[in-house]
Amino acid sequence: MMIYLLSFGMLFSPPVRHRFFFPPNNINNQYLSIDGGLWANNPSLVCVTEALHHFKKDIKEIEIFSIGTGMQHIDFTIGKEKYWGAKHWLPIHFPSMKMTPKLLDLALQLSSESVTYHCQHLLGNHYFRLNGDLGEEMPFDEIKFIDELIELGKQAFLNKKKDVMSFLNKKPDSP
Repeated sequence: MMIYLLSFGMLFSPPVRHRFFFPPNNINNQYLSIDGGLWANNPSLVCVTEALHHFKKDIKEIEIFSIGTGMQHIDFTIGKEKYWGAKHWLPIHFPSMKMTPKLLDLALQLSSESVTYHCQHLLGNHYFRLNGDLGEEMPFDEIKFIDELIELGKQAFLNKKKDVMSFLNKKPDSP
């Protein structure tokens, strides 16, 4: 049995910090639920644990094809000031008052890459992550960049098309 994690909704959506946020969902005044991207911005490891625990699958039966939202080059240049404070980790841009929270970007990116690392070690060649390079920091919350984002997504696929097709077309239990 193959389990594929195809996160098409995430493919064309921005990383968590750039999404439009909605208030937490109040569930019968018992608890609040939040965006799953905050809880598992790379849900691959959740897929592994659910397959093992809920579906009682052996780890050798699990195959995951994971699609990321792209890797940004976050600028951490020291410049003249080598000690970073709030103005460097949470810079505000004037006059728009937009904040580009580098600390949150870094935490989410490292969290996602950590999941990739663990899944690669747990699943070996049964795990494939397609995650293209976005280059510079990308303002995902501005509609004027949608065409560029679509092209970057297409290019990420084309750059790894042979590997993607090989992974998707391989026979069960083949290396």
